[in-house]
Amino acid sequence: MNNKDNIEIEFKSQLSKEEYGTIKNYYKENFLKDDSNKTTSRVVHYFDTENMDFLNNGETFRIVFNNEQADAVMETKKKVKILFKDCLKETSKTITRDKFVEYKRDGIDYDGSKLVYQTVIWNTRLSFPFLNGEAFLDMVLFANGKEEYELEFEVQDVEDGQSEFNALLEKFKLTLVPVSSKYSRAIKNRA
Repeated sequence: MNNKDNIEIEFKSQLSKEEYGTIKNYYKENFLKDDSNKTTSRVVHYFDTENMDFLNNGETFRIVFNNEQADAVMETKKKVKILFKDCLKETSKTITRDKFVEYKRDGIDYDGSKLVYQTVIWNTRLSFPFLNGEAFLDMVLFANGKEEYELEFEVQDVEDGQSEFNALLEKFKLTLVPVSSKYSRAIKNRA
């Protein structure tokens, strides 16, 4: 399969369990009968060098299982500057379950480095359109059993995206709570 490249322009805020519940109820009331919505459960496995080079550089290598499909995803710090916002470049490739098992057992040779298995998270994601972007409501379960909640907003345009994300926060009366990457939180919450 060919690699797919994507420039991610996203905005995030951590949520409390109550805030998550409020947005989830809004989702149920407004989007459950609409084919444009998506609810997915994903299992995300993270790999890194033994020295955690990717984590230390703000990069991530993960294998995401969404139903029966597995995608190997590399987020690089080869950032693209768009109107003063750094946006990560994401490259993905579909792999087989057997290839994942091999990677988990033997590690991955990647660009001159040996990547080894680090940890896993379980992610339930609801998505719905909001203005010109896509809102994602995430419940994340870490390997140690801790749950966290977050709101992501992905757009094509940085300038409009920032104002639309602010409108999304305002719609639900939320205060922006900066949140680190799921990978860095997954490492802190390993079993």
